[in-house]
Amino acid sequence: MSLKSKFKEVSWTIRRAYYWVKGFPKMIKAAHQRLKYGISSNDAWDLHYFLEYVIVRGARQLRDKHTGVPGCLVADGTPVDEASKKWKQILDDIAVGFLAARRLNWPHDNSDIKLLEQQRDHGFALFKEYFSNLWD
Repeated sequence: MSLKSKFKEVSWTIRRAYYWVKGFPKMIKAAHQRLKYGISSNDAWDLHYFLEYVIVRGARQLRDKHTGVPGCLVADGTPVDEASKKWKQILDDIAVGFLAARRLNWPHDNSDIKLLEQQRDHGFALFKEYFSNLWD
């Protein structure tokens, strides 16, 4: 490793530490606001990004740890195992749709805009359809 590359690595580490220390009071303020109000001013400033993050994590957690399925998936006599697989797929599609929405907000990160738009629209439609079933 050359001296120049070592210097870049050390200076990057110092700058990262500096910005972390500089931003620490803002992180504390945001944590306090989340505890007191349920949302911070940082979250509200970019609400769609915050909601995308929360919905993706929530859908994945429901997918991985669900103990039941919506009644509409078993109403026609479908076995619970089949309904459970379908419910997992629905939750996964919701997560993929919101991830696609997040990627569409960053134009430099889009390799296939049409596919991302289809995933987003499908995920949003499923979210709307199954909104009242997003609990366990």
